[in-house]
Amino acid sequence: MNRTIASLYNVYPKSKVKPSVWKNGKGVTYELLKDKEEYNWRVSAAEVSTNEPFSKFVGYKRNLFLLEGKGVELVHAESGVNTLTEMGSYASFNGGEVTTSKLLDGPILDLNFITKEETTAVTYRKHLGPEEFFYCPTDKTTHSFFFSTSPTKLALFKREAAQEAIDLEKHTLIHLHHEEHETVVCVNSGSGIGLRFESEQD
Repeated sequence: MNRTIASLYNVYPKSKVKPSVWKNGKGVTYELLKDKEEYNWRVSAAEVSTNEPFSKFVGYKRNLFLLEGKGVELVHAESGVNTLTEMGSYASFNGGEVTTSKLLDGPILDLNFITKEETTAVTYRKHLGPEEFFYCPTDKTTHSFFFSTSPTKLALFKREAAQEAIDLEKHTLIHLHHEEHETVVCVNSGSGIGLRFESEQD
């Protein structure tokens, strides 16, 4: 049966999400998507305006990407320091470890991809377009995302479905659904971050 491309993805603009103010009042989080309330994975964006310890996520792996700002140092109590200074630069670390942000020159905006520790094969790619890339199904539960870092035009292709053009405003998450056949995604213009992971859990 032929299916439309539109049935195979969902879009989550940051501009449509109500921000949650941190308990210390010194930052805000925009929760874009999670699989369930007691989540196995969550995608969010955060505005960080001061040097503060991060919230602990025991049992989770944190994957953090710099989206805007001059940069940040992530100072980990046991595993050293990650320095992020370019858009799309990335650090992966234990969510249960004490980690403190040290802003290099003013506030930043970051993208947070949090997964259970047993999640495997997290892959990441920065896209500056135009280029083509693929998300393919596997024998595990696979999740694929694209997060736009500027206004972006995508084209999606899937077997037995027509091509569809998608206009994303800046800072929008698109979640691709995996089924029998691969999805082909082409960045026609704009930029963003592609994420994919495999999990033992739905």
